[in-house]
Amino acid sequence: MPSVLVPLSAYFTSLKGQPTGLEFIDPTSIKVCHNLRIPRHKVFDNVAQRRKGTMGWFYGFKFHIIINHLGDIVAAKLTTGNTDDGITLVTTQKKNMKRKLLSAWDRAMLSRRFIIETINDQLKNISQIEHS
Repeated sequence: MPSVLVPLSAYFTSLKGQPTGLEFIDPTSIKVCHNLRIPRHKVFDNVAQRRKGTMGWFYGFKFHIIINHLGDIVAAKLTTGNTDDGITLVTTQKKNMKRKLLSAWDRAMLSRRFIIETINDQLKNISQIEHS
């Protein structure tokens, strides 16, 4: 892990954008192994942590990214999987959720959420190596 942090930090420093006063933050999970293999996993033993996310339980890390409204990366941080986000969540309502009215501002910001989700998806998928 430490050998990856220096190049990763340098990469994000080279891409770093300026805060514009309107930023979006979104964490994404980085799984290090399947849940059934946690007891046998040795590479990130005592570093990676278990956490329940929107897609179920995972073992690994969370990559927090902050972007401005232009899509530039303002800040990024890698934490253990069990680290709380510590922000106010604005999300769409699902069928099983209690109804809550969203302000016009929250609705407008929610419509821009795709920007950060696209960036997270690109970062995760670009780093994957396809095996033939």
